Amino acid sequence: LFTIPVSQQQQAAGAGFFSYPRIPQCIKGIKFFDEFKREALNMSTAPVLYTVTTTGTGTGVITAGRRLEIDTTAALSDDVDVRTSGFHFSRSPAVAVLDFDNRSIVTLEISFALSQTASTEMFIGLVSSFAQLTALPTTTAHTGLQYDASANANFFWTSADGTTQSTGSTTIAADTGSRTVKIIWSGANTVTMELYSGSTLQNSRSVTALGGADPFSLHFFLQTEATLAREMLILQWIAIID
Repeated sequence: LFTIPVSQQQQAAGAGFFSYPRIPQCIKGIKFFDEFKREALNMSTAPVLYTVTTTGTGTGVITAGRRLEIDTTAALSDDVDVRTSGFHFSRSPAVAVLDFDNRSIVTLEISFALSQTASTEMFIGLVSSFAQLTALPTTTAHTGLQYDASANANFFWTSADGTTQSTGSTTIAADTGSRTVKIIWSGANTVTMELYSGSTLQNSRSVTALGGADPFSLHFFLQTEATLAREMLILQWIAIID
């Protein structure tokens, strides 16, 4: 399923580029991605990468062999949390002769689309916990993009250092178009978040108080605010460790 020509394998190996199921731990110089081009979220012949937990009977499955589809049921406050449990994100120490504070830069790009915006809550980003999310993150150390239809019509940036949450509007109204969230984790507590529509940068925000215990896991969280089924599509994600 994942076999490519030898020449391409050598090129990919030289560049340190991997796709699931060949996703190693977070090591400087590694690039990896998941385009969900398979039948099952976790392959029976590969290490478990994702955990799916729900309040209710929602699902997180691959559909059409090309996307992760996250669906709640029509029960009030039903939620689904898909997260990387078999892999963590960490700013691994870089090899340096004198500068032992030098660490790698983690860059994440996640492409997604909401199928509905009314009565919807969602979060995409890093959380300093492998535990299940049952609501939008607040003071637990995290960074990412969220949407809460009951609070505002716009997508919001959110981050926390384990004690205090900081949020800011992207000024971009939530809709059903596909977008990409880019998270650049460049310092111990320094993160830049960017929102794209296609190749167009729509909004960005930088924070310097991420905090939390390293490592972090990647979460895709969806919740319904009404007796309506809600859906979110994760089209792909890419991580680069520089």
